[in-house]
This record gives sequence, C-alpha cells and structure tokens, in this order.
Amino acid sequence: VVADDKVAKKIAAARFRRRKASEQAADERQIRLRERAELEAATKALQERGYRGRRRGPGRSRALQQYAADDEAAAAKTPSTAPIAVPVVVKVSSDGEVDAARSALQTGFASAAHQVRLDIVGDVLVGPVGRRDLDVAATFGAPVFAWNVTFAGPDVREAARRAEIDVRTHSIVYALVDDARRHARSALPPVPTSQVTAKGQVLQIFTLTNGDTVLGCKVTDGPLLKSHALRVLRDGEVVYNDARGPKTLRILKDNVLEVPQGAECGIGLRKPRAKAPDAAAAGTSAPSAPRASSSPPPGTFDVRAGDVFETFTVVEKPAELD
Repeated sequence: VVADDKVAKKIAAARFRRRKASEQAADERQIRLRERAELEAATKALQERGYRGRRRGPGRSRALQQYAADDEAAAAKTPSTAPIAVPVVVKVSSDGEVDAARSALQTGFASAAHQVRLDIVGDVLVGPVGRRDLDVAATFGAPVFAWNVTFAGPDVREAARRAEIDVRTHSIVYALVDDARRHARSALPPVPTSQVTAKGQVLQIFTLTNGDTVLGCKVTDGPLLKSHALRVLRDGEVVYNDARGPKTLRILKDNVLEVPQGAECGIGLRKPRAKAPDAAAAGTSAPSAPRASSSPPPGTFDVRAGDVFETFTVVEKPAELD
C-alpha cells in the first residue's frame, strides 16, 4: 500500500508503460514471425513451380542472372504453346478481401489461360506493403498490386523507389485486374506482322544472257522501295519470296532505289538456292530419265505475266490477351 497518491500514480503509470511496451514488443514479434512464415511459404511455393529461393549479399545479382538464364533455357525447351508464367505480389487490407481478389484475378485471366499463367507469390496476403513484400518482389522480378492498402511507412516507399520495384495501388478490384492484365500482356513476346508497302502487276518476264530473271512491272500502289522485302503472288498464293528485296531495280536503264506509283520498272529477282544432291545416293544411283513435274526446275522461278507483286516490311506489334 502506498500512502502518497502522487507516488501511487507514478507507479501505476510506470507499470502501464511497461505493460504496453511488452504488448507492443509481443505484437511486433508476432508480425515478424508471420511475415517470415509468409515469405517461407511463398519461396516454397515458387520453388515447387520451378523458381529459385531468395539469396542475400553480393551473390544476389548473380542469382537473379541465373534465374533469367534458367527461364531462357526452360523457354527454349518449352513448346511455344505453353503459357508464360507471370509472378506478382498481391496485398489486400482485410481477410474478407482475400477470396474476392483471388476470384477476380482468376476470372480476369480465365480467357488468357493458354497465353499466361498468373503466379500469385505466396497467395493473396493481408496488410500494408512492407519490406518483406519488397524482398519477394525483387527476388522474383514481380510487381506489387495493392488493393485498399498502401506502404507500411515512408521508409518502405523510399526503399521501393530505390530498388525500382513497381508498386501499384488500387481502390477498385476490377481496376487491379485490368492493371494486372496490362502487366501480363507486356510479358508476351511481340507478334511479327507483315506490312505491305507497295503493290503492282507483273507485265512481262525477261531472261538476261547471264541467266538472271527480270520482271517488267507497273507499280499500282507505291512507292516501291528497293530495300523492302519482295514477294510475288498468284491467286493469293506466294510463288516467290525473298526478304532481301529485289536484286536490281531499274527504270529504263537507270538503277534506282525507289519507283513512284504509276511508273513501270524492271525488278531483278535473286536466284533461289538449288538443293544439294544426296551425297549417299550420288555415287550409287543410276541416271534416270527426266520426269515431268509441275514445279519449276532448280534455280528458276515460277513467275508469270499477270501475277501480283508486293513489297513489305516486318514490324513487331504488342501481343494482345484473349
């Protein structure tokens, strides 16, 4: 029993502070344990999917390079139809939002399952974006998508900025899904697309004394550039194709690099490479009589007057998710 009220109040206040400090320390310890457990679970899950675990210190950059090398080697062995794995970290504000975020992402990527596989590292996690989340994101090269949560503090925001980790916050789950789809689309390889730059009609076929073939043409849609790839079509089917473009391009006797629309020109074709004979059969097979064939002889072209020619370039366009 303490007789002095002031002393009693001081003792009570000191006990209260000690109790609060003890509770706070216990809470922080529980948070650290939970974050460590989440990180271990995430690492284990990613290892089961073929990813490596996190490394610290100077070997970390080498580890990330090894991850990239492993991914490239796996991609070389994987059929082109296999979906591309896209790791992401997802944080929400409450337990009630875990299932909602998971379900929305599954629905949003269902139609693109043959193109990409969204790997949510360690499943959807509850709480603000902390340093552990940044560690996981840096290890697996993943952005952080946060729904109704933000950084745990200014220091975490600054750490994300220094490490160049992409943290995207959203207040609407459908906006988060759309953002995740845009990120996944950027992981797809670009699609090479042929872009026609000029068209015209083949009027005549000339064979020069040196054996070269020249097409007498009229450019109907141009201009025609010598640097662009060339193909000749008949009834929509390609009968000649060379990515190097014309061997020669002339207006009358002048060599030119460009032919304007409406002009006539001569397009020299590059000779196709004749297939080498089978070495095993070259010395054993007896000579046989020539056989009739619908295909042109080696070193010649199946190009006729009335065919259509096109020049084109190949451009890469961003892939689209289904």
